[in-house]
Amino acid sequence: MIQPNHPPPLFCIAYASSMPRVNSRFLAVVFALLFSLPPFLASSALALQPDEIALIVNSNEPRGRELANFYAQARHIPDNRILELNLTPSDDLPFKVYEEQVVPQVREFLRTGHLEQQVKCFVTFYGVPIRIAARVSTPADSTELERIKITLNQTVEKIIPPVKKLEALAAQLDAQFAPTPGDDLDQLSARADRAMKVIRGQMSTIADPRRQLEVGADLLTALEPLLGASAKVQHDVIEARLHPATQPATQQAALQAMADQYTAAIERAKDLEQRRFDPKARDELRHVVAKNFGLLQWIKLLRDQADYLDPKETTAAFDSELAMVRWTVYPRVRWCENPLYYAAKRQAINMPTYMVTRLDAPTTDQVKRIISDSIKAETDGLKGKVVLDSRGLLIDKAQPTERGLAEYDESIRDLGHLIRKHTKLAVLADDNPDPLPANSADDVALYCGWYSLRHYIPECKFNPGAVGYHIASFEMLTLHGPGEQGWVPGLINDGIAATLGPVAEPFVQLFPKPADFFPLLLTGKLTLAEVYWRTTPAASWMLGLIGDPLYTPYKNNPQLQASDLPDRLRPMVSTTTQPIAAEK
Repeated sequence: MIQPNHPPPLFCIAYASSMPRVNSRFLAVVFALLFSLPPFLASSALALQPDEIALIVNSNEPRGRELANFYAQARHIPDNRILELNLTPSDDLPFKVYEEQVVPQVREFLRTGHLEQQVKCFVTFYGVPIRIAARVSTPADSTELERIKITLNQTVEKIIPPVKKLEALAAQLDAQFAPTPGDDLDQLSARADRAMKVIRGQMSTIADPRRQLEVGADLLTALEPLLGASAKVQHDVIEARLHPATQPATQQAALQAMADQYTAAIERAKDLEQRRFDPKARDELRHVVAKNFGLLQWIKLLRDQADYLDPKETTAAFDSELAMVRWTVYPRVRWCENPLYYAAKRQAINMPTYMVTRLDAPTTDQVKRIISDSIKAETDGLKGKVVLDSRGLLIDKAQPTERGLAEYDESIRDLGHLIRKHTKLAVLADDNPDPLPANSADDVALYCGWYSLRHYIPECKFNPGAVGYHIASFEMLTLHGPGEQGWVPGLINDGIAATLGPVAEPFVQLFPKPADFFPLLLTGKLTLAEVYWRTTPAASWMLGLIGDPLYTPYKNNPQLQASDLPDRLRPMVSTTTQPIAAEK
């Protein structure tokens, strides 16, 4: 039986929760008012567990499978957690292959293994490509993109009348309400958001239940062009309560038929979403959304498909893209905000985002060493000094174009101050413009520095299990090329167990800030994977993490307590904080 608070299906929620350039607070208010959506829930375990991990290998690189077996045994990963992808051995994977082969296989692996609510982290191994190449558009793709852009421009104007209806209802309920001007999409969204707040506030003051229903019916009438059949069904349910039919069974049957039709449209749309690479599926999805889900979802779909078809800046690290493998719609131009990032502005409802790490290196023996060193250092407690190589850049003296660089330089210095204040760890800090020279430090446990573009300098002698990264572009362009001079392979060659770097130009602001990453690591509360994905601002972009996702180097000898951390980081290690979860 249909209930008055029957919630919208996941399809609509997914679209609403990920609107990239529209003020999505309006939809959040609508859903909170009408449907009482449940919160995004997380697993009860604080740290990542072995049974929450799945491993991905390339079937054409047997050594990768051997390493996955070695890791699974070492870390007690459950059976049947290794997915073999049939890929050409190469650093680069064509966009088309990722979309048409990798994504469907990963989703099917999760579905058939009943792992959709279990797995939180993927580990890619030696032999799996490190980079997804930019999309290559066909003439048909270009034509479709232009047609979508034209339709999008024509559709925005259609939002104006329903927004004005919302504002009229707000003014009817509150004589003090006055509409604001603005007819572009962001302004219209803000106007609707403002009107909805007033309506919501006024409805909460109405004592008469019948009057509440009448206002609710008026609200849903105004919302129907924006939300589509969901608002229509809700409106007719309220009308049935306000005006019971002489033949209630007939009335109920009609309402149920509407709901069934809406549910069928949902299921069809969900199926079509899985084939975003198929032009016919994209076209049919546009028809389904236009007919059933309202102007807001229609515009969101058009924008997502336009972004998907735009080939500009669609190169990404394989691992960073894989984090979004179950996202059916999201912008592919440049990056997406990482929903797992502690400072993310939006929370993804029913759009699971996975942690991804990589066990890869110039040689397979080095991969085994990374695994073994991580387990031993975790057991014994990582020991050694901290080396911080900043450049002397000051925020208050930086040019506007260099402010981002200065912020990261300041973050390295802030990290040093925090460690000196709250720990007994020895710190070697250099604040000169040039990198430290070779062999500047031994007995090193943690390292962070910059800048020597694709010219590795062996500054440190690392202890087994050491963790560190270098802030510079293109430092993981390849891991296996002869004579490679990037910092990621260089650090691995010199014995580091966990590092990160970009497979192309990443932009500095999308690196984890040192004063976020290392303090969380030093608490011993979070695994390497959780530390990285909590402090990395972007997904579907250029960075990748090398290391054992379960590695917790200070698990048995924590150097910082939650109370030592800056306020922004304390919730990440609080026992009352919800941990990272793939989905509810």
